[in-house]
Amino acid sequence: MTQTGVTKLLDLRTGAPIGDDAKAIMPEGAALMALFSGKGEPQFLPAEAAKNPVTGWDLTIRLPLADKQIKAAAKSQMLSLFTTGYTMAVPMDAAARAKWSEFLQKCNIAK
Repeated sequence: MTQTGVTKLLDLRTGAPIGDDAKAIMPEGAALMALFSGKGEPQFLPAEAAKNPVTGWDLTIRLPLADKQIKAAAKSQMLSLFTTGYTMAVPMDAAARAKWSEFLQKCNIAK
């Protein structure tokens, strides 16, 4: 899962902001992201970080298809890729949940 152009990131270890400009450097271990489907607490994972050519950072996490948050999204009212910066939830309506469920079935992991 990738989120592009993420800004206003925070290094959770130091509390320091991470720059968004072209000269910014991602501190080791500061790139974190979580898939969140609305229940429990987001479980941050180390993310791959690359400078976005326009602004901010492109963050990527790789989750196993059997991940409980991936499965939970098929029944969720919202979905979000949490970062330590700006994060927003995307509503999951019936059509979105149906597409997500279809994806899971094609991956042969829906249960």
